[in-house]
Amino acid sequence: MVELDLSALERVAKAKHSAPAQGQKKGIPRGHLLTIWVKLNQVPVKFCTSAILQCFATRKCAGRKVSRGIVRSLQKQGCSCTAVPPTGQWDSAVVVETTPWWLGVSLAMSLAPFEAAVMKGLTKKGLDCDLVVQWQDLPQDCSFSKGLPFWKFAESCSLCSAAFGMFRRRRHCVRCGATCCRDCVFVADGRHTCPACACPDAPAVPPARPS
Repeated sequence: MVELDLSALERVAKAKHSAPAQGQKKGIPRGHLLTIWVKLNQVPVKFCTSAILQCFATRKCAGRKVSRGIVRSLQKQGCSCTAVPPTGQWDSAVVVETTPWWLGVSLAMSLAPFEAAVMKGLTKKGLDCDLVVQWQDLPQDCSFSKGLPFWKFAESCSLCSAAFGMFRRRRHCVRCGATCCRDCVFVADGRHTCPACACPDAPAVPPARPS
């Protein structure tokens, strides 16, 4: 099982902040998720119990075991989390819905220490992998059984190819994770959706904006 040592994050948070008066858990704001994505650079055959099974070791099976290990370790820390089917190039995906107050404080300051702790736990298990921890918006009709799209951090809009910068901010489609600019994205109920996901039967043309 993957063991995550978050004691350093807990010490720092408790040294700078006092526990909230109501409850010990800090809920992640509705409509947002903390997601953990793992891509295995090499399938860990040691996850198999026999030499025969090593020949049939699959990336999908290994990814599920990594997800379960992360979920169990975070649950021991007081988190509420779920393993979800990964999409794209990723082999493992975990969604964190609630955390202890001290972890919520640490995540609000920066995701880097938490990401480093997760990577350290995976490395200790001998896993050669890539890891991304990020905040994502949650679609209203999101179903974890269908998988969660990974947010792609491209340098330019996937529709008009305009480069992002100070005056052109990056947006993400909550359904497919595509990277779009404000001129190419639809906005409904405060959430961004690319033209292909907003109108599946229509051509991918940016929506008209009032002059």
